[in-house]
Amino acid sequence: MAFLSEAEVESALLDQLAALGYRIEGEEDIGPDGHRPERESYQDVVLRKRLIDAVARLNPGLPVEARQDAIRKVTQSELPSLLEENRRLHRLMTEGVDVEYVAADGTLTAGKVHLIDFENPEQNDWLAVAQFVVINGPHNRRPDVVVFVNGLPLAVIELKAPGSA
Repeated sequence: MAFLSEAEVESALLDQLAALGYRIEGEEDIGPDGHRPERESYQDVVLRKRLIDAVARLNPGLPVEARQDAIRKVTQSELPSLLEENRRLHRLMTEGVDVEYVAADGTLTAGKVHLIDFENPEQNDWLAVAQFVVINGPHNRRPDVVVFVNGLPLAVIELKAPGSA
């Protein structure tokens, strides 16, 4: 009985994601040392330009400063516990980021910056990256596929060939 290799399983997954509308990239293309780098170092896990572009596209009525504040809030850790930080980030992604800014008339105004468009999913940037390398100190990780929405990593997929131990 012939089993699929891990590479074939990865290829099948990427084909399915592409059929769903995801753009497919490889670490060798968009990694820091790639042909079209999308991050400055292997420690970066957020694709910052994609996030900036999406926040601008999804929140055109908000001033640049408010959008920048939201990006800062979502890309900097605020809580010591990983579980608490993940809950905070989930809330920001699902409910939006609360910001304050000075409106055109000079008044201090509160607003919400949306990171993902749940009403119009086609407005989001859907990306799957094969073999996404993350290096943090002595820890070197390379999951098979990382799924991004608007530059934010939402899923890490580690594949195994059927029948392998």
